[in-house]
Amino acid sequence: MRGLVSFSIVGSAICMFFLVALNFFLTPTLDWSIYPCIALLLWPLSLYHARKGSFFAYSVQASIWVSAFMIGMNWAFSPSVIWAIYPIFAVVWWPLSMYFFRVKHHMHSL
Repeated sequence: MRGLVSFSIVGSAICMFFLVALNFFLTPTLDWSIYPCIALLLWPLSLYHARKGSFFAYSVQASIWVSAFMIGMNWAFSPSVIWAIYPIFAVVWWPLSMYFFRVKHHMHSL
């Protein structure tokens, strides 16, 4: 599994380079390559946490990354309207639901 994590890091870096180059050459006035790059960044993170079995840590870390991405998009494209808070609430629900499921499961096992 360690080889898969290394492969995913190299593979996502190559794909991101390709997408940024494609964006630069085909549509230099429109920065669209950032959107698939955030998904490519989650690929190695997913494999790393799957190998460790740390699913709650993955949900927290991925939520932080996606929230930072949303805040960056909000700041870059429409700083006068704070819209990023709405998708952040949805993304934060993921680790919260995992936490409360674990607490509920732990309380019933006592």
